[in-house]
Amino acid sequence: MTGKRILKAALPMLLVGAPLLADDTVDIHGYMRSGVGRSSEGGEQIAFGLGIIPNPGDFRFGNEDNHYVELAIDVKAYEKGNTSFKLHFRPAYKESYSAQDGSYDRSGGGNAFIPNQKILFRETWGEATGVFGKSSEAFKDASVWGGRRFYQRHDVHMLDYWFWDNEGQGAGIENINLGFGKFHVAYIQQDVQGNIGSGGGVDIATPTGKYIMSTYDFRLSDIVTNPGGALTVGLTLQKPANLKTADTSSNTNGGYRVDLLHNQGGILGGDNLAAFHYTVGSPLWGWYNADLTDKNKGWEFLDALYLAPTKSFAVCFVGLYRDLTIVTNVTAPGSTGSQKSMLIGVRPAWFFTEHMSLEAEVGYEEVKRDKFYAPGTSKSHLTKETLALQWQPKPSWWSRPSLRLFITNAEWGNDKNPNASWQTYTPPNFASTKTNGYTYGFQCEAWW
Repeated sequence: MTGKRILKAALPMLLVGAPLLADDTVDIHGYMRSGVGRSSEGGEQIAFGLGIIPNPGDFRFGNEDNHYVELAIDVKAYEKGNTSFKLHFRPAYKESYSAQDGSYDRSGGGNAFIPNQKILFRETWGEATGVFGKSSEAFKDASVWGGRRFYQRHDVHMLDYWFWDNEGQGAGIENINLGFGKFHVAYIQQDVQGNIGSGGGVDIATPTGKYIMSTYDFRLSDIVTNPGGALTVGLTLQKPANLKTADTSSNTNGGYRVDLLHNQGGILGGDNLAAFHYTVGSPLWGWYNADLTDKNKGWEFLDALYLAPTKSFAVCFVGLYRDLTIVTNVTAPGSTGSQKSMLIGVRPAWFFTEHMSLEAEVGYEEVKRDKFYAPGTSKSHLTKETLALQWQPKPSWWSRPSLRLFITNAEWGNDKNPNASWQTYTPPNFASTKTNGYTYGFQCEAWW
């Protein structure tokens, strides 16, 4: 599509949308990252990571190999007194560095890289608040909602890890005031094409997946524990709903997950997040890959501490430990496999001027496997270090946009398992004999 055609298509939306933006009917915010980088192997920048986090690189700073942008559009459809109706939309675009080419439009022409480019509507949902009447104090500020949404997600920014992330199509009621906390209940479902054991996952391409994973989400939040501290407790129940025409003999695995999350403010200008979850059955791999077959279980604990003791220095620490057990092993039915993962990292920043800073990150991660979908044992480890010169609007760890010139170094190693080569770690485009490498580049990251 040429620039003139794009302008003609966008002009009606701009004419209609301008008055809405002017009277605060529409609010637009979002997130983006984009950059360019190279690898010590001579090709595009790659991301170093053992896969503990479901991203190409586990520690994200100077270690992201894609362009990504999303716009969050919030529309006030109606507002009067305590009653409001709102609509929420989140279009997003993602492209791998390995697919980029600024010389022409990659959106057409039968190009082989098109699968690496994704345009999505990640959220399309609506909510109504203050519609339960004024007689009930508990429901006065409660909201009923429906559609596709990111449902009350929680993350650790250093890792880009959404550790409590139940998203999909659904409906629910939230912010029911119980006095000592707020209660939320939701039903969310995903279409599932296969299972983790057979290489399947969430069916995004078509709406005719063989299975539907029904998720029931119950949460109690805003429980005050101490000055500056609040607790959230959650229970997630999953049950597959299979089509009658599908083979359901081995795809009946449901499960549950219990979450505890504590936020603590007022710590040397910062805060602390501590989270624990225990999972049995299908929710083990998260919303994006419900497991229909394996009777597995596991638990995870993580902590993220942010401190800003002075105007010229801030630092963030993160630690995570995960213990998974596969009760039905796909290579040896009836046996038990295990995977234990840990990571720890620190990311300090020094602010020299109002707009310039030096930021660094050091992270270590380790994965140990024993009969984990393959006979034998294996162990992989990786250390990643990044140093970056940054320009930001304010002298703050959280200030964005951030433009950064970075270099990232990594060292890794494996105790090899000859029965499962996929359980050893080698970064993309690196020879299997290599045990170290580096990348360098420039990135812009922003939220607004």
